[in-house]
Amino acid sequence: MSADDVAILLRLWQEQRDQARQSENHRAIVSIMIALICAAAGIAGAGAGPAPVPALFALTVVVLALVGALSSHKYYERHQMHMNEAHRLRQQLDRLRPHLRIESTWSSSRAEHATRYPLVYRMRLHHLWVIIHLALALMGVVLLARVVLPGQP
Repeated sequence: MSADDVAILLRLWQEQRDQARQSENHRAIVSIMIALICAAAGIAGAGAGPAPVPALFALTVVVLALVGALSSHKYYERHQMHMNEAHRLRQQLDRLRPHLRIESTWSSSRAEHATRYPLVYRMRLHHLWVIIHLALALMGVVLLARVVLPGQP
């Protein structure tokens, strides 16, 4: 294979990495927006007047938080798609230039990292983001219950 072929593979690899990064950036923006809207709705609902108004704000928190959990998981799926493609391209580069030891270096680096951080290495960050959104949804359910069942503690 020529140097041009390697350059093409490198460009494709970089494009996949950029797309994966963009998915994560979009996930962060959506998560922040949803969290801020949920917080504002929760605050607004707490001080609202007649019962339907706070209930509407609480229901808004529940729906938006569930959308946030789902979108976080969807962005993770997109991120993984691009990372998997980048991995395949990296493997092709490794086969073309075995003397660079791309795959073995990558694997040993990952193994060293996993050894250094054994407890959190297996934890998936997108699970934490989904949990945050589900916690917001639970907060909305609690707010809704307080409005619908006002005599309860």
